[in-house]
Amino acid sequence: MGYDFGRVFKNRASLQLEATAQNVFVLTDYSGQDPETAYGFDGFAYPKARTFSLQLNVTL
Repeated sequence: MGYDFGRVFKNRASLQLEATAQNVFVLTDYSGQDPETAYGFDGFAYPKARTFSLQLNVTL
């Protein structure tokens, strides 16, 4: 998701903000850790990492 604030600081710069998230939630009735395992058994697998990123772009 992102937003462009346009020209800021008395029209001296442009400002953009962007946020991303990966593996935040899964919509399923599966009771294990990961419904997308390669072999169908996830007893010894680590759960997928949740990743959050925030990016700020300032162009002068």
